[in-house]
Amino acid sequence: MNGRARGSRSGWLAKVAVIVPVLVFVSTEPVAAQVQRLTGEDLDILVDSRWAGTHYGGYFPVRIRVKNNAADRQVTFRIDRQRSVSVSRVIDLGSGATTELTLLVPRVGSNWYGGAELNVEVNGRLVEGLVSRVEFPGQHSPWPESSLLVISDDKVDFDGFDKAVHAFFRTQSGWARASSYGVSSESDRQWITPTLLPRTWLAYSGLDLVAVSLATLEAIDPEQRDAILGWVETGGHLLVTEVGGPASESDRLSTVLGFADRAAADDEWTAASSASRSVAEGFDLSPPKSRQGSAIAPPAKIPTVGPAPEETTTADAGTAITWPEGAAAFSSRAIQQGRVVAFAGDPMTGSQRDWLWFFGSQSDRPAGGRWLEWQGRHGMSTQKRQDDFLGFTVPGVGSVPVVAFLLLITVFSVVIGPVNFILLKRRGQLYLMVVTVPVIAVVTSVVMVSYALVSDGIGIQSLTRSVTFLDQRNETAVTMARVAFFAGMGPSALEFPRDTAVYPVSPSRDRRTVRTGSVDWTDRQVFFNDWVKTRTRSQLYTVRRHQLRGRIGISAADDQGRVSVDNGLEWRLRFLVVADTNGNHYLAQNIPAGGSATVEKLATSDSRRLTPILNLLSEHYSVAQEMAVASQESRGTRPGELPVLFQTGILEVSLGAFRDASGFYRLPPGSYVAIVDEDPGIERGCGTEDKESLHLLLGRY
Repeated sequence: MNGRARGSRSGWLAKVAVIVPVLVFVSTEPVAAQVQRLTGEDLDILVDSRWAGTHYGGYFPVRIRVKNNAADRQVTFRIDRQRSVSVSRVIDLGSGATTELTLLVPRVGSNWYGGAELNVEVNGRLVEGLVSRVEFPGQHSPWPESSLLVISDDKVDFDGFDKAVHAFFRTQSGWARASSYGVSSESDRQWITPTLLPRTWLAYSGLDLVAVSLATLEAIDPEQRDAILGWVETGGHLLVTEVGGPASESDRLSTVLGFADRAAADDEWTAASSASRSVAEGFDLSPPKSRQGSAIAPPAKIPTVGPAPEETTTADAGTAITWPEGAAAFSSRAIQQGRVVAFAGDPMTGSQRDWLWFFGSQSDRPAGGRWLEWQGRHGMSTQKRQDDFLGFTVPGVGSVPVVAFLLLITVFSVVIGPVNFILLKRRGQLYLMVVTVPVIAVVTSVVMVSYALVSDGIGIQSLTRSVTFLDQRNETAVTMARVAFFAGMGPSALEFPRDTAVYPVSPSRDRRTVRTGSVDWTDRQVFFNDWVKTRTRSQLYTVRRHQLRGRIGISAADDQGRVSVDNGLEWRLRFLVVADTNGNHYLAQNIPAGGSATVEKLATSDSRRLTPILNLLSEHYSVAQEMAVASQESRGTRPGELPVLFQTGILEVSLGAFRDASGFYRLPPGSYVAIVDEDPGIERGCGTEDKESLHLLLGRY
């Protein structure tokens, strides 16, 4: 073999050596989940695990329909995955009964590749033939993007959406100059038919966008529709398509969305802006270039995910917007913390620039485009470490006393060694060392344990920061809470209602990427794991959408400019700031539950009267802030990486709007903000001693 042949073969082998690992990596990606039918033990089971989202957090829903063709029995559905979270639910099936249920899998930790198994037990006995494979959505890009679920009877073309979502969020995430090499041509999206739709908002908790036609939204079961609208209230974006005209002219749309029964909603629809349309028309779709004019080399940090990437070409740069202008294309309207976007036609037929127009038009919220994706909207991720973890700790619970521990160990070593030896040798009783050494060790251990029990106790202490958004007309509320724990003795389980989303928060120095445990959905949402560990700082972030019949009654101003306030809630209002329909502001203090007060108008020059509120907020936010800054500075962030901070989420943004006097004057007409002096029913999963917490209530009347 000559040198040229050897060189050719060695070059060919080198290419194979590079290509083969890439092919192996791609082949290990989870395949698209399928609808599966299982039969056995006189059971007919339909399993549908097609879904999108949940990569950064939320619950992955596995929808199940089961028919029992035998006598009454108890059936257990269980999703098992090693070194991860397993979930189960037990149901009683009558003879001939058909039942639908949704098994919700919390996506926590990062060990989700390879899927899981759905197993079925009948009367406590595992049925080997009734096994289904469940695959979970993977990440299609190295930067956060919106996930989309389309509910439609017709198959959907995602081409324009896929290209737009990659292009838009690459610029939002600081990757504008980075090549799209290694990014899957698909995005995080899924199409499902309107069958087996979930009946709980938690099933949609891991999504950013849900698209459904007006006719389908009207036709589905009211409980299924309420689940979608409940998710919107917590911050999601609902795309109602094929409205047939401008949203403001559709009575059908207003009826199905229930605007007449909502106070926490915009008064009118906002048409798509021409400014965001112009930005989309000028959006640069050409491949990123370096300063020398050549294409930027693929960054080493971007992994290869999915099939071969589709590089953007210069031809795409001339793609025209096909949607009409203004309200004829789409309009948006807020519902509680989320938003509904109504499209006159079918947006799934739109081009890349059409979707860029949509994304740009929805980026005018406090956190911009970050509220269009999960971890920006929540300010955290269940798969990443939280950089501001140490900025929120239980008061009075300090760090590990390193100096005291080292001194104690030093004294212990000296006493149990040299001092013990010298004293016994002088007395001629060295044989007693076999007794004195273990005795000294036991006494030292008892002293250390006793000190720990006395200083921190055996109970569970907590610090809570919450905001409750109340819709008095609809008698519903959304409560978001961040809870810090310190447990002298960790709880055996955490129990939450089925309407509460629970997300564990990982400390910035936590190296674990895998969380294990189990969740039982039979009666409630019960976590059996170590999310709150003994004598270790722990945090949970919860989002709850629930019924709340209480209300704050606010009368119209009388001739002297005074208003009457009636506290129809169960908690004392420490401070209450009201903005009436004319834009006037009023301040009330210390209104007990069931009590009332008459207050005068608050002039702009009286902003000093708000000082007690501002001082209260400042004191709460001063807790451990220096520790948080030190933690962030020591860890830092890599170039192009967005920090995961609660300050970007709905909870902190809502609280932060009222940390100065001007924030109170930005209240919309017909609204109020209150600091609740008592715990407004925050779900923590276990009994705790809560201290120095902050609870805000925001609402409209």
